[in-house]
Amino acid sequence: MKDHPISLRFRSDLKRQRLAMGNRFFWVLKDPLTKEFHHVNDDEYTILTQLDGNRSMNELLRECSQLFPSKVLAPEGLIRFIADASRRGLVLGGSDLESKSVTSLESASPLPSLPRLPNRSPRMHWWQNCLAIRFPGVRPDRFLHHLDSLVGPVFNKTSAWLFSMVMFISLMIATIHWGTLRDQVSIAFQNRGTHTVVQLFVVVSAVKILHELAHAIACRKFGGECRELGAMLLLGVPCLYCDVSDAWMMPQRHHRMIVSAAGMMAELALAALALFLWLITGDTVVGEWCLVVMMVCSVSTVLVNGNPLMRYDGYFILSDLVGIPNLASKASLSLRQLMRKFLWQEPVPTANDRDRAPSFWLATFAVASLLYRVLVMVAVVGVIYRFSDGHGIATIGAAACALLAIATLAPEVRPLLAPPPFHFRGTRRTHRFGYFQAMGSAALIAVFLIPIPRTIVAPMTIEANGSQAVYATAGGKIQPHVNEGDRVRRGDVIATLQNETLRSEYLEAETRLAILATQYKTLLGRRQSQPGISALLLSTAKAEDAARDRFRLLAIELDRLTVKANVDGMIIHPAYRFDDPIDGIERWSGTPLDISQSGTWLDPGTTICFIGDPQMREARLLVDQRDVSLVRIGQTADLLLSDFGKSVWEGQVIEVGASPTIDFPPELIETGMVAMEGTSNPRSSPASPRDTYYQVRVSLSDSKHPLPIRTTGYARIRVDSASLLTRWIRTLRQSFRL
Repeated sequence: MKDHPISLRFRSDLKRQRLAMGNRFFWVLKDPLTKEFHHVNDDEYTILTQLDGNRSMNELLRECSQLFPSKVLAPEGLIRFIADASRRGLVLGGSDLESKSVTSLESASPLPSLPRLPNRSPRMHWWQNCLAIRFPGVRPDRFLHHLDSLVGPVFNKTSAWLFSMVMFISLMIATIHWGTLRDQVSIAFQNRGTHTVVQLFVVVSAVKILHELAHAIACRKFGGECRELGAMLLLGVPCLYCDVSDAWMMPQRHHRMIVSAAGMMAELALAALALFLWLITGDTVVGEWCLVVMMVCSVSTVLVNGNPLMRYDGYFILSDLVGIPNLASKASLSLRQLMRKFLWQEPVPTANDRDRAPSFWLATFAVASLLYRVLVMVAVVGVIYRFSDGHGIATIGAAACALLAIATLAPEVRPLLAPPPFHFRGTRRTHRFGYFQAMGSAALIAVFLIPIPRTIVAPMTIEANGSQAVYATAGGKIQPHVNEGDRVRRGDVIATLQNETLRSEYLEAETRLAILATQYKTLLGRRQSQPGISALLLSTAKAEDAARDRFRLLAIELDRLTVKANVDGMIIHPAYRFDDPIDGIERWSGTPLDISQSGTWLDPGTTICFIGDPQMREARLLVDQRDVSLVRIGQTADLLLSDFGKSVWEGQVIEVGASPTIDFPPELIETGMVAMEGTSNPRSSPASPRDTYYQVRVSLSDSKHPLPIRTTGYARIRVDSASLLTRWIRTLRQSFRL
């Protein structure tokens, strides 16, 4: 059969640069049309240069044998390489490469048909990387020229030594003040809500702008160019991005690594500056912003930009260090080939000796990178779901989480499930994949149907075990008789209330009753001599009875001014309160039994104190109405207290409220753990809870070390296990009120 020439020729318009990466050399080919970069080794570059549109496959094989006498070049491997070069746009010519190449080799050896490859790699759409959405940018040459003239001179050895010294000093200062830094960061980010979100939004945006500009300036400094500068949404936060891929054309490896590390170096320098400002400003608003800057720069630099498992700065530095261009792509390909060999028994193509990398190492890197991306995806999914669940749109949040999970995992799974070419298939291989499908389906069904443990989280406060509230049943000026911590018995006087108006009414009623009683006795003695006064005697008797009833009621009200203990136990103050005088009456603030509150006015219904067990403690939980149906007596609860770090106390549910609670602990409202709507002044427009809560009481197992009363935190109740399917059905029913 006739030997047909390969109608492909190497593109002469490609920009070429030979680079040293580790102990290897590579050629970087830049496409001036698509602005894409391609890496090939010396042998592959030599083969590409032999493609002139006139040589046949047999001629190309003979020339490669002469150029590489110590290597055996298989025809299949050569065809695959040329097909891949055609797909990447490195050669020009016809699109019938496979058919002509196969025809030309049929006379030499039988070769099965190869799958047709697309002419171009698929374009990355925004939804395939929805965590970092890029918008079209502009050419920043003029802007970067002015910026480079200002900042460019810092790229010298003196600046490098100065940067290293500043980093060392900053590390020493941070180590010395680590405890203070940790505590102030914890305070700054605890229960700040919208304020913290705004701070993070502003700082992350500003820091990432500085980060990208540092990359662009470093690239220009070493002879490259920034081809594009634009805006992007990084986890929803607007920031800049810059295209400095021209750094791959730099022949010096340390120049490429400096360009890759420039953004992280800028962030670390900013973190050091913020640390110095924090030492000067202390606990002020400026110091708080410095803490946020330090946290963002250090966390983003170490966990994001410096992490080689994602395609950010650390990845490109690692790629240069190990001498493997396109490290992530080659690692993913290596893992995919090993997985397809296991699933389909598909043979793994033999790598060129000069481009050989340990497959196990590459596959390990690919697995670690995939696990890290899944971890980031799970964290983002958790934040999205908690936010949506807290705003009553859990169904929408679950749908968004599912789409994000599919967009992250589908590109990794789809290539593994694609069947191999027909000539690779066989009965034994098909059975293996069938077994894998059956196992995967069974695992998927198990994930959805097998019950797994679950918990619900609720705000809580610590109270004395079985504590009883003591209220002021009448209004008056308080005179305390006991202090917090005093032991009392049932019937002991806790405080007395002075109400001059009530006492005056009582004296008036007592006087009127005495007068009416005297009149009745007088009329009763005159009834024999004056028969006509019977009607007057009857009306006086009725008036005396009414006066006696009023006197009895006022006596009861007056007796209520003496506040007595209703149970045996220890006196516990209620939560602190701050109030302003109204109508000229000085009302109490702080706690009612404080000696300084003597003579201040208490309204009826005011909680004067609690009386409870001095040693035993219990937790009072506020469970959302959407979760209270899952709580039952006897379930275990883990208590995480705000003032005790990572310590956890275990308890047991002993009571579940049958109706929504209307009594909310003030400490939970003040800390924002229970969101309220309206004002906090009950005499104007009372504040009301944003959600409906049920009270749940939990007894603590450990009574050796009583916790402080009114300590706040969160409780995690271990409710009945449920499958994912059951949870989703329940969420749908709650969302649509089914």
